[in-house]
Amino acid sequence: MANFTYLKYTDNKGSASATTITASTAATAYPASNLKTLPIAKHWRSTGITSEDLQLDLGSALSIDLFGLINHNITASGTITVNGGSSANPDGSQYTTTVTRSEFDAFKLLSTAETWRYWKFIFADTTNPDGYIKVGKLLLGDSTTLAFHWQYGSKFTDRFVNIFKRSGGGVPYYEPVYGLVSQVFSFGPLTVAEMVTLRTLYRDLQGSANPLFIIPESGASGSSGGGYFGRFVNEMVRTLNYQEYCDLEFESDGRGRDITA
Repeated sequence: MANFTYLKYTDNKGSASATTITASTAATAYPASNLKTLPIAKHWRSTGITSEDLQLDLGSALSIDLFGLINHNITASGTITVNGGSSANPDGSQYTTTVTRSEFDAFKLLSTAETWRYWKFIFADTTNPDGYIKVGKLLLGDSTTLAFHWQYGSKFTDRFVNIFKRSGGGVPYYEPVYGLVSQVFSFGPLTVAEMVTLRTLYRDLQGSANPLFIIPESGASGSSGGGYFGRFVNEMVRTLNYQEYCDLEFESDGRGRDITA
């Protein structure tokens, strides 16, 4: 078991103003600049699937212990390689690792942070039926892990929003629009200092105004419970007693239909 880990989107170096992103190729309506803006349905799209890459210049060497690819279409047979280095176009001689592909959102949490200015994400997915690679958001940052855990038994909900119509003859028609997941995390009993930590996070995010990436159960060099990009959507209500309690409801950002530049 490991504790709740998060990266605030405001701390994401992949979308920071100082970061420059260049792509090996890019479809006209889906440039690499889409990676620096929300929503995650506005993505970068390559023109090929054999050997595509995204290169990032962070402007200076920064501590990074979390990589993430949000709203991607890489298949189970695809590969994701990440190189870091002190000069442009890092070739892996200074640092290299791989990210295990998972559906929609893939990430890797390092046991020890790496500090490099230049990063290169390399994708190969020769059997991708789309004929291109897409990524909605790149995450790079120095994550935070809480020193305390949420209560087991949290509620996890899969939710789908569909358009429903019925023909004149009564035939139903459903068209999927987007899907998302939500989770309710119950924290407590907490000390006053632990509650201050949660309140500070909630206020930094301005409630639901700013998103974050969460790993409910983090583990070194990987994950043990999945990772999700979204927001806390409820008001933070504290129960004050000898020790303190609160619930935080998290809702992932819906991927929706692809949005062009």
